[in-house]
Amino acid sequence: MNTHVKKVFIITTFIFLLVCLTSISAVEVNDTPTETHIIEEASIDDDISKINDNQIITNQIENKTKNNLKQDSTTNTTTTPIDTVLLIDIPEFVVTIGDNAIINVNLTDIDENPISNANITLKIENTTTTMKTNNKGIATYTYKTTQAKENIIITATYNGNTKYQKSSDTSFIDVEKLSTTITLTNTTTRNAANITLTVNITDEKNSKLNNGYITVKINNKQLTANNKAIQYTVRNGQAKASIEIKKFTSTLNDLLIEYITTDNTHLNSSLETDYQRLSYTNLYVNSKGVGNGLTKNNPTNMTNALLYIANGGTIYLVGQNTTTDTYKLNTPINIDTNNVIGEVTTFNITGYTGHKITFNGQYKTRIFTINTGYTISLNKIQLTNANTTSGGAIYNKGTLLINQNNITNNHASYGGVILNEGNLTIKNSNITKNTAVNSGGVINSKGTVNLQYNNFINNSAAFGGVIYSSGNATITSNNFTTNHVTKNGGAIYNFGVMNLRSNNFTRNTANQWSGAVHNARNITVTSNKFALNTAGQLGGAMFNNANGTITSNTFESNRGKYGGAIYNGGVVLIQKNTIRYNNASQTGGAVANKGILTLKSNKMTGNKAVYGGAIFSNNTVAVDSDIITYCVASKSGGAIYNIGNFTVKNTNFTGNKANMGGTIFNAKNMNITSNNIVSGNASLGGGLYNDGITCNVVGNTFIKNHANYGGAAFTKKAITQSKNTYTNNTAIKGPNTYPN
Repeated sequence: MNTHVKKVFIITTFIFLLVCLTSISAVEVNDTPTETHIIEEASIDDDISKINDNQIITNQIENKTKNNLKQDSTTNTTTTPIDTVLLIDIPEFVVTIGDNAIINVNLTDIDENPISNANITLKIENTTTTMKTNNKGIATYTYKTTQAKENIIITATYNGNTKYQKSSDTSFIDVEKLSTTITLTNTTTRNAANITLTVNITDEKNSKLNNGYITVKINNKQLTANNKAIQYTVRNGQAKASIEIKKFTSTLNDLLIEYITTDNTHLNSSLETDYQRLSYTNLYVNSKGVGNGLTKNNPTNMTNALLYIANGGTIYLVGQNTTTDTYKLNTPINIDTNNVIGEVTTFNITGYTGHKITFNGQYKTRIFTINTGYTISLNKIQLTNANTTSGGAIYNKGTLLINQNNITNNHASYGGVILNEGNLTIKNSNITKNTAVNSGGVINSKGTVNLQYNNFINNSAAFGGVIYSSGNATITSNNFTTNHVTKNGGAIYNFGVMNLRSNNFTRNTANQWSGAVHNARNITVTSNKFALNTAGQLGGAMFNNANGTITSNTFESNRGKYGGAIYNGGVVLIQKNTIRYNNASQTGGAVANKGILTLKSNKMTGNKAVYGGAIFSNNTVAVDSDIITYCVASKSGGAIYNIGNFTVKNTNFTGNKANMGGTIFNAKNMNITSNNIVSGNASLGGGLYNDGITCNVVGNTFIKNHANYGGAAFTKKAITQSKNTYTNNTAIKGPNTYPN
């Protein structure tokens, strides 16, 4: 507003106030003078005097104002500029880098009338531009974003003119980086022991990125090299991550892929997803395979097969271009978490039908190691020439089934073929010529063993030509033939709990004890056949030094020094067996006993020894309901020689022969009750020779026994007898019972 105009306005206002005051005072004056009126009149006179003075001043001011106005009118006519309002309007305050930010500037006067064709100065950070408003008072600017930044200041300024006042406004925008997206393609490629994940990286505009890298975590474990996260470079929107398949430790894995940008325009991103590793129910393998293993004609190798086999799957071993293949090994094939994916614990390794597949240890390595927690089947393969300290061909700590294999010529100190600390089953296999320096020519087991329908031939060790077991063993329907030990247990040495059923033991040998089976703990032997087995010392077929039950077996033509068929040094029940034609070069053609022996319902015939053609005992024996026939002792006790405590009852003796005691020789304590003693033959005592401490003979029948002296009985010591029947016994010299 002009300075002169302001002055005039002030003076005019002042005069107006004075006039109003004067008018009010005049109205209040009364025609009748009183004291009060006099006082008021005096005051009025004073006021009038002041008004006159003010009027003079006012007149002076008015005159000066008129002069100034006249002076101004001679130079320029002046108007007051109108106030303006400038507003910045941004539809989107947050934009993405590369996008356009629209900036509208609205210019109006104080009454909101648009001001057109006005110059607006727009400053964005350090950049300034000028634009004009349109007929609606609006100027629009398109800002191309080139960098990500928060709080970018925008200032719009209208400088005004003579008509309009100056005005301005300030605002801001945020420019954000482009978001990125990770996608994992469904196609995963295999390359030997690695798989390649194809990872796609795009931004929110669906543009392929060409910078940065990805990192990968599997089951919360970072993939690293040299203790640093592996960086897989992104090019043309893709990163290819080659990863060892065994890094995927589960069938279903937690996969975290993180993208790290190296520019200033994009954001990092991540993808977390479940990833099911590649696995196959059937794979085909050859020792020189380089294929993917998905068909018989494109086999892979064993290393890759172990990595890609599915749980419960089968690895088929095939010849390539032929039907034969040999794996010449320098190191064992290890079934463990280093070579097999974590959750895969059960699978089969099987020779393809009609193909001959051989694993050759080349006399320097084991063939397979089965770790704890794995269940593996080895089928229709051959294992040969393996050599190591323990478990020549196989070290099993898991669950292993061997089926229809040929296993030959393997060697170790313990367990020529297998060291078993887990669960082992062998079925339908031929196992020959394997050796152990110490124990278990084929198997040394601390675990559980199940053997069925196998042939074990010509295997050897110091203890247990085929198996040395200190765990649990069930052995059924196998053939053990010509196995050998330098010590004990031509075929089997048991130091655990063992069940033998329906096996054939033939021509097995031991330099010392137990030509076929040695028991040092607990054993049950049922329905087996022992034939032509030989021990240099004790037990041509079997030695029991602990607890045993021997039932319904056949022992035939076995040989030993003591106990042609069986030597017992423990506690044993022998029942319902056929024990025939066995030979002891010293004592016990059928059974020699130094422990506690029970014989019940057995048939013993044609056994031979020097002492005790059938039974020799220097401890405790109980015989009940047996049939003992045609056994021979070259010296004493054609059927029985006793120098311990012996009870025999309800037994039929026929045709047994010796020099002394054609049937029974007693040198200690004996009870003979309710037996039939028939056709015994001896020089002294065709039926009985007694030189013991006690001899009780009650209720027996002696028939057709013959001797030079004492056709029925010869006694040198006191004898107690009653209720016996003697029929057709003969003596060349003296009575049938000598002395009477």
